[in-house]
Amino acid sequence: MNEKSEQIDSRLNIIVAKDQPLSPRKLDDSVISALNGTGEASVCPIEEKHFVEYKAVGGDKHAFLTAAVTFLGGCGNHPIFKKRIQLKSWYKHATAILKNARYMVHFLGVYHYEGNLIFVDFGIETYLRRKMNNSSAFVYVNDLFRAMKDGIATRIDLHGNSITTIRYDQLAQYIEGMKPTTDLDSLIGVFSAFNRYMAFNEWIGGEDAIEVMQKHAWSKWRETEWPGWYLEFNFSSFLSEHPTKLVVYQGDAAKKTDALDFDLLFPVHKFYGDLKASDIKKRESPGNDEKSLMEAIDRYDRFWYIIYEHETVKDKDCGNTVTKFRYDLLMAVDGTARSPLSYASRMKNRVNFKKMMILELNRANCGELLSAFHQGHQPDGSKRAVKVLINKRDVENYQIFHYEVK
Repeated sequence: MNEKSEQIDSRLNIIVAKDQPLSPRKLDDSVISALNGTGEASVCPIEEKHFVEYKAVGGDKHAFLTAAVTFLGGCGNHPIFKKRIQLKSWYKHATAILKNARYMVHFLGVYHYEGNLIFVDFGIETYLRRKMNNSSAFVYVNDLFRAMKDGIATRIDLHGNSITTIRYDQLAQYIEGMKPTTDLDSLIGVFSAFNRYMAFNEWIGGEDAIEVMQKHAWSKWRETEWPGWYLEFNFSSFLSEHPTKLVVYQGDAAKKTDALDFDLLFPVHKFYGDLKASDIKKRESPGNDEKSLMEAIDRYDRFWYIIYEHETVKDKDCGNTVTKFRYDLLMAVDGTARSPLSYASRMKNRVNFKKMMILELNRANCGELLSAFHQGHQPDGSKRAVKVLINKRDVENYQIFHYEVK
């Protein structure tokens, strides 16, 4: 049954409609059409099956086993932004033959809707470990959206599978090893480098973190939610030691009148982002002001949440030592503490950062990731601005990069 699901057209509009998969012959023809003009592409037999052969300009030989990208179906059991190709049982045997003949083998999905074509190159190694008895390889509508916007988009999913989505006009360049100028790999590389700088898989005590921030005159050392501010302190320090034009940490710095109030600005790629520290057991994480967030997405087409997740030990289970330490320090510095046990029930004693992920919000997916978080009223009785909650469940349609330690 061809059920309705999310589709993307050539104008980057997201539409709920039925799939329009190509026939097996047209699948191969679409690949040949996209590749011809550079190397040589044609259909070749392999035992009782066939593949698309491409002889690249540099002499490499590529073999494409093609399949249509379609919705999973299931009468509401699967999200409408999740699609797949079926991995045929004969792929494994064919791959062995082709590799022996010195071909570079690709499991290539072909997405089609209203004439819009996007190719999906599924890194074969993780799939070859399976029995390949009509199993599936998954791709998400946001992966397709990013390909349409950026030309080529690559990510590793949460199961370790490599997924590259390629706009029709970029397939030849991708196979020949040339990348489009809009690639975001260099920006993601900044956070990969920070992950090596940041303390992962070790316990960070609140007393130590607060004391370090205070000694370095970090303006937010007084705040109760110290893990998030300690994360920002470390990221700011990292950028000071490893300057780059790709990322600006805005923090509390004076912003231009037309600037939006977020932690991070990516001036080269022209959009905003925000750093978040979040308890790894929590299924949701507080986000930003809803109006500002929607304005950022509308104005710049994308927004990044960079979420660092940590294990947590509560201070109330440790004799409130961090709460008391913070109170004593506040009193010693400027006498601003309210009471010795203020915020004690929610204070964190220590945290252990275990993983991070970059979630991209854009007009293709932002409505599904976020929910409203009403904060009540200001001290003067006026309503606080509505904030969003970031849903950390089923994040594959938003996650473009992740890092995890065991």
